[in-house]
Parts: sequence; C-alpha cells; structure tokens
Amino acid sequence: MRDWRHVTKIAFAVGCSLWLACDEGPLAPRTGTLVVAVYDGGNPQLPVSGVPIVVTPVGKHATTGNNGTATFQLQPGGYYVDADVCCAGPGDIHFHQPVTLVASQTTSVTLNACLSCEQGTVSTAGTTPMLP
Repeated sequence: MRDWRHVTKIAFAVGCSLWLACDEGPLAPRTGTLVVAVYDGGNPQLPVSGVPIVVTPVGKHATTGNNGTATFQLQPGGYYVDADVCCAGPGDIHFHQPVTLVASQTTSVTLNACLSCEQGTVSTAGTTPMLP
C-alpha cells in the first residue's frame, strides 16, 4: 500500500511540473504587448507626441509620449488601432488599422504623419467685426 502512495505522489509532482512548464499553465502570460508609434514622415527620428490612440473594440485609450509611442497590454486577439494624425494643411489622416496580438509577444504598428504638421487656424487680422 505504501508503494502505491509513493508512485501517486511522484506522478502528481511530475504532472504538475509539466503543466506549469506548458504555455497553457496558470503562470503563462495571458497578454500581448501592442506598441503604436507615430512618426512625422515615417522617420523614427521625428516622433510625434500627443496623438490620442484608441484600440477598438475594447476602447483602450493612450496618448503618444515624447518618443512618439503608446503601449498597450491586451489579451491575444484581433483589434483595430484608431487615430487621427495631423497632416500638412488643415486635415487629418484617419487610421483604422487591423492588428493581431499573440500572448507573450510584442506587436508594433507605425502610423505615418505628414511632414510639417499644421493646425488649421483662422486669421482675423485686418478685418472689421460685423455687428448685428
């Protein structure tokens, strides 16, 4: 009887060790990393900060930092990266880029801004206001 319990304990210990070593064990990472980079003209030397990034359909929000990147930790699966990035002139480029994340891996998406991002402004210099 004693030998049977010993074998059972060994089998249990080996089974637990194998289970924990597998990618599907409880200690396995369950998320992937998404790095979204926004560069002016696609040049990594010209990062664009302050760009709001939204990952849909989960609705995660972040803003690019001084290095032009925003980082997300997400469950594996398919997502879209949404952003409105400035472009020369008063308009923006709307990105809705598909991306697939895999557990324990980093996926990068680069969004290219146009050179010389400008904000649309209205000049009132030299005009006379209209009164009602």
